Amino acid sequence: AETEVKHVIKHICPDCGKSCDSLEETREHWLKEHHKPAQSPLHDGDGNSDEGDNVKAQLLETDDKGQPVIVRQTDKETGNSWTVVLNEDGTKRTFSEEDVEHMLSQSHSELENWFGEMPDRQFRGLSNELTHRLCERSNKLFKRRQQFEEESRRCNFAVFGLGEGADVKELDNAYRKLARAMHPDKNGGSDEAKHRFQAMKEKYEELREAIITGTGQQGQAEKTSDGKASAEEGPSPSDGSNAGKDKETQEGSADEAEAGEKEGNEEDGSQPDNPKGSGKHAGGDSDRASNGEEGTKTQAQKDKEKRKELEAKVWKMLNQLKMIGQNLQIVEANFGRLKPHES
Repeated sequence: AETEVKHVIKHICPDCGKSCDSLEETREHWLKEHHKPAQSPLHDGDGNSDEGDNVKAQLLETDDKGQPVIVRQTDKETGNSWTVVLNEDGTKRTFSEEDVEHMLSQSHSELENWFGEMPDRQFRGLSNELTHRLCERSNKLFKRRQQFEEESRRCNFAVFGLGEGADVKELDNAYRKLARAMHPDKNGGSDEAKHRFQAMKEKYEELREAIITGTGQQGQAEKTSDGKASAEEGPSPSDGSNAGKDKETQEGSADEAEAGEKEGNEEDGSQPDNPKGSGKHAGGDSDRASNGEEGTKTQAQKDKEKRKELEAKVWKMLNQLKMIGQNLQIVEANFGRLKPHES
């Protein structure tokens, strides 16, 4: 009798060698156990990995072929964000909040050296990161000042045993009672007693004026709803001795921004409209000459000018970030001193 020979065909996984009965089974096994999805060229492998759909990306810049070269990524779960730059050689450079903090601790010369070694594309990515952090911290300062004003007002009312909805009559009655109890003559006449009485009186005057002028609880809400008005105003007089210092710092930042804008105008050659003696007839030849020079500039020269303008912008943002940091420290210090006056 003839022996029947059966041929059993098995399919082997190329990665682990597992034997499967069919090609489809082998494929499913490989996809499940061994396949790793291809990463985007802008995927950051240094702690900012894209776990599925957890990272949201915002396109900031593309190259001449339409390929993304600068992207802002945000972790949907934590809210952390960073800027990713794809270099021309395929490598990546990531800028995050940690980089900004490090820059703020470096000296001017150290930053100059670092900037000088940075390619233009990376420097544009760094500028984007600084812009994001500047907006973020400006909003934080604004909100903390609002919170301080609200807490300061609440504490001032608490000094007189009143709620924020009290009217002038209630405040006057509460002040008279407290003034009799805290008068220096009834408390030994010491310098400390005089200081405590004067501090209480100042709080009374501030609250009374706020209620009369409508800048109490309701008026303050209307004022802070106008972002521009609230942002331009410094801390209230009740902020403490450092409040004036905070306001001076803020004004200094505004002056510096104006000075920086003037410097930028001087660098790019812009002039006020219709300057004296530079009308169409007087400046016609010089205008044509300058247009001719602009037309003969090489791309390298144009890129160099753009880089110079961007560096000026980065230095300005760094100075503004330092100002905001100082103001935040002042506000937090004032929070620490905020408490109802103890009788």
